[in-house]
Amino acid sequence: MRKIPVFLLCYLFFFIKVIAQPITVDSTVNVNILAQSLAGPGVVISNVTGVGALASFANGTAGAGNIGIGQGVLLTTGSLFGAVGPNDVKGKSTILWPGPGGETNALLNGLGQGQTKEASFISFDIVPAGTSISFSYVFGSEEYHEYVNTYNDVLGLFISGPGISGNFNMATLPGSSTPVSINNINNGKTNSHCSTGPGMNVQFFRENCFGTSTQYDGFTTVLQAVSPTLMPCETYTITIAVGDVVDGSYDSGVFISAGSIVSPGDTDFGMNVGCSNGNWSVTTNALDQSVQNNVWELWQTDVPGATTGGTLVNTITGGLNAAFNWLELGQHYYIRHYSIVCEIWETIYPVPDFTANATVSFQIEDEYCVGEDIFLNGIASTNYDRFYLSAGRRPIGSAPGTPFTGYADYGWTIDNSIGILNLSYEFLNNGQNPGEVFEPGYEYQILLAIANPPNCIPWMELKKTFRVVCCDVSPAFNVQASCNNGNWSVSASPVSPLATNHSWQLYEVSSPGATTGGTPVGPAQTTTNATFSGLNQAKYYYIKHTTGYAGCEMQMASLAAPNLQANASLAYVFKDINNTVKNNFCYGEDIYLDPAGTNNYDRFFMAVYRRPITGGNFSYYADYEWTITNNIGLLNLSQLFFSSGQNPGEIFEPGYEYELQFAIANPQNCIPWTELKKRFTVECCNDFFSAAFRYELNQKPGGFEVRVYDFNTYSPYATHEWTVVSSPNANGGPYTLVTQTTTTGPGPHVLYSQGVSGLYYFVIHKVVTLCGEECYTDSKQAVGTEVQQDGPVCDICGPDDCSILEVILC
Repeated sequence: MRKIPVFLLCYLFFFIKVIAQPITVDSTVNVNILAQSLAGPGVVISNVTGVGALASFANGTAGAGNIGIGQGVLLTTGSLFGAVGPNDVKGKSTILWPGPGGETNALLNGLGQGQTKEASFISFDIVPAGTSISFSYVFGSEEYHEYVNTYNDVLGLFISGPGISGNFNMATLPGSSTPVSINNINNGKTNSHCSTGPGMNVQFFRENCFGTSTQYDGFTTVLQAVSPTLMPCETYTITIAVGDVVDGSYDSGVFISAGSIVSPGDTDFGMNVGCSNGNWSVTTNALDQSVQNNVWELWQTDVPGATTGGTLVNTITGGLNAAFNWLELGQHYYIRHYSIVCEIWETIYPVPDFTANATVSFQIEDEYCVGEDIFLNGIASTNYDRFYLSAGRRPIGSAPGTPFTGYADYGWTIDNSIGILNLSYEFLNNGQNPGEVFEPGYEYQILLAIANPPNCIPWMELKKTFRVVCCDVSPAFNVQASCNNGNWSVSASPVSPLATNHSWQLYEVSSPGATTGGTPVGPAQTTTNATFSGLNQAKYYYIKHTTGYAGCEMQMASLAAPNLQANASLAYVFKDINNTVKNNFCYGEDIYLDPAGTNNYDRFFMAVYRRPITGGNFSYYADYEWTITNNIGLLNLSQLFFSSGQNPGEIFEPGYEYELQFAIANPQNCIPWTELKKRFTVECCNDFFSAAFRYELNQKPGGFEVRVYDFNTYSPYATHEWTVVSSPNANGGPYTLVTQTTTTGPGPHVLYSQGVSGLYYFVIHKVVTLCGEECYTDSKQAVGTEVQQDGPVCDICGPDDCSILEVILC
């Protein structure tokens, strides 16, 4: 790339480099060179002046640290070398100005921070190509953090000129008019060179208390100075100034990024080259959308990569984009983009040379056996978006020069990846005339062609030949028996299905496993696969398979059909809820059936019979009927017979021995009714049932509410009766009956809702089962507004004989 003005390229050696060392400075550069090193695209700098202490501004190298500006110019209130890291001195000061208090600066004084001393500034005229300018800077100071919120050093980035009233300070916080200063950007005030917060606009502050890059205790992030609206090509004055306020102590400085003073109007551009339907073209686009008076020139040259000389081919003016079409393949070009606003700014790039190369290539064997899959490997072909395939053939042994006759045409395929193709499959199933196979006795010629019209690639083709010969063909096959709705059949499928000729014959024999002799059953089948149906389960059969290719010798094999029998397995055990296998259960305990080991079924049936444990005959008790499923899983017999079946509602009562009739079947697979009976007993067990519960006594608008919960329902084996009495005494007596009720379900249940404050309410829970009764008593006092969850222990509280009800209610 080449740009004008070119003098900016001379001064890159001044810039600050980011390495893991303290910054380095060079105080030998004159003020004009310093100013010119700041110029970027779209600006022209002139009339440079500067005032400052000895070596108070220069450019240098900013080390790895955290300053954020790799190269640039540094202005300080003291010595440049006072800015060099590491930060090992608290309140570094370098007073270099002669005379009492040093120089002041009127522009800085006008910012209202106080009278400035040791002020350093650089001022120059600038001509922008666009309507604004901007540049990057960092402000740092030793007055961090001791002089936060007091008088402190000041920074000014001023611009003046046409359309601007007075001097406009560009050193402001992003998006606001707040000046950049120590008071406005900090992490709080401390008497140390390390800050602790809180601060002001801390998102723009960088801590440097132990940094190695610079001596300054703190500095800003990289900020952007942005001008107000400017008039292109007019002359403006920029003044960059920094100064001490009130005293000459504690150094400060500003880092200006080299080449960062820019104005919209850069002529840099991007380009794209390509071909569409044979049209080689190059398109360009200006990267800076504000550039004006654009001129695009296309030059032809004999020198690859040249950016000068040659012949002007075309000129396009006025737009941010340009398109040059129908360039000649094999020629060299470059594009010049320039803008004439204040002066000529230009960018020149060579156009990449146009190339359009493609490769057609594939691999194939010389000879194949008939029926063998023939693969074409076209991976090496390149730069195409479509391919074409066809096949011709001639008899093996034909005289040289005998033409191949058209045999199969696969046509064009829009694809940029041929990959590996199974030609046997493709010509049989796809293409212009599907159904063709590679027959023995012929030499075949494969034509592969590629093209890529969008990229100017025309038809390119390659031809290769191979032979197909007779080889041994395996007549082996697989046979299996199956049953569908009671209909037995045997099916046969060849190991080599691509053979063009198949013949299948079923024979009935008198002994299992025989593969010779016998009586033919039905006509022979000549399909690739064969199925023989309606067979007799008591008979034995075998199949003879004859196969081969037209023009080749046929091969033959025989295989006995499997014996026609269907097997199913039926097994199960009884378990409790803890997965323990057993045959004796407590009344109220859920009884589970685990059918592990049962298979080859599509439905199951259950029925239950019973007799007293003392003996006798079994009698029918419950019937669950047939269920259509091939996945029984773990069954809860107690819940199933209670809620489902022919006569739901039955429970396994105590004192009986039960016999479960469990059967499976699978008519589709010829599996008839298969059953297995097993027995279990149900008895009353001591301490199995419990009437324990919890209750709350809650104050409601209508009185205290008795609410019970957290008890075992033992559904469907038990009923639950509740008695609520009141008493003025914690241990009871005299008692007053409040309510009696029976509940179903797990609750919670509200038994009473008009309780009186101060009384004790006793709740007696009676669980009634076929094995007897269990009672449990609890009490609480109706006191206060909070829920009473755990009342005092009373004499009758806890589990007890249900005769307690007679005592209480007498």
